[in-house]
Amino acid sequence: MRFLVISAVAALAPSELGPALHKVGLQEEAAALLLDAAPGCELTPDDAARKLASHVRSPGKRRDRHDAVCRRVAAACRAQHSDVRRDAPLWRLGLDLEGPGRRAVDVSVCRDEAWSFVEVTVRAFAGDTSMAEAAMAEKRAKYADLRRVHVLALDAVTGRAYDDVFADLEAAGLVADGAALADACAAAVVTRCAAPLLPRKRRRKPVPITVEPGL
Repeated sequence: MRFLVISAVAALAPSELGPALHKVGLQEEAAALLLDAAPGCELTPDDAARKLASHVRSPGKRRDRHDAVCRRVAAACRAQHSDVRRDAPLWRLGLDLEGPGRRAVDVSVCRDEAWSFVEVTVRAFAGDTSMAEAAMAEKRAKYADLRRVHVLALDAVTGRAYDDVFADLEAAGLVADGAALADACAAAVVTRCAAPLLPRKRRRKPVPITVEPGL
């Protein structure tokens, strides 16, 4: 007589993944967020942490997270009926420039006949505020000759923003709801970061955001 033996593998818990993330230089606090985006993950803590670390540091995946944030910022600005350009060389905007005209800002927004700019950086800051401040200072220095430059720095694992840039975007009238945009950008980052924790058959490309015609 043959017996069918079914063995169940326990899903990974945040308390197991957290210390493993710390070992590879990622934030322990990110464990719950990542597992919430990849429910039922059955990898071992060390395997999961290694996959996440490799994913976070991959140049292609870094660009994917960066572009996802830029798309959401651009869509929120377009919803305010602004003229929005992505990665447009500055010389095309008809500006008086002191620096090179071939520089391209992530999101250029024209509202009330005045240009504002949003630069995005998404890096694994691991809670290091000084590293985030240095990254923002580097961006500001690159575009020091421009007015109204907003530098948006997000952690590549948690999607958490440093500084109050989303509130600044709302105060400037560029977006309707800075808090909602912050949540959308963070969700885009976390969802992409958690992809390696999902079984391959359950991995799907994120659904593209849509913008109403005419905006």
